[in-house]
Amino acid sequence: MTNKYRNHFTFYRSYWETVNKCPPEVRGVLYEAIVGYALNRETPHLEGLADIVWTQIKASLDSQWTKYNNGCKGGCPPGTKKPSMVGNQNAAKVVSKDEVNTSDVALTDVSNKVTSKPTQHYDQPSRFRKNDSRTRRDSEIAAIIDASYCR
Repeated sequence: MTNKYRNHFTFYRSYWETVNKCPPEVRGVLYEAIVGYALNRETPHLEGLADIVWTQIKASLDSQWTKYNNGCKGGCPPGTKKPSMVGNQNAAKVVSKDEVNTSDVALTDVSNKVTSKPTQHYDQPSRFRKNDSRTRRDSEIAAIIDASYCR
């Protein structure tokens, strides 16, 4: 069941900005077309610039009508979980060792010995860099603590 009339609609700023870029004689026609279609679903017959602008705005108004009609039908049935309502799907994902991305590791082969060396990323915040002063400071603190326990 689709409703033919509505009491209100959302008039977005983008409609106003788009229509105000048109000549004054086209603006009135477009405002009448927007209001007529949004409230009563009356399809206007436009030509030229008005038709071009109307095509862009009509897509948004059609989306509003779809949401309005679905709301009149009762919306989403109780107990139904949409994917957007479930939460972060990636948080529950278990990643196997085969799926781990190794693109950040540079491998060097020296006399049949393979070692991994992290790649330096200068675009990352400094707290994630390997040679950060915080990392050095933490290792210095750890060395002091270790030295104090050895006494």
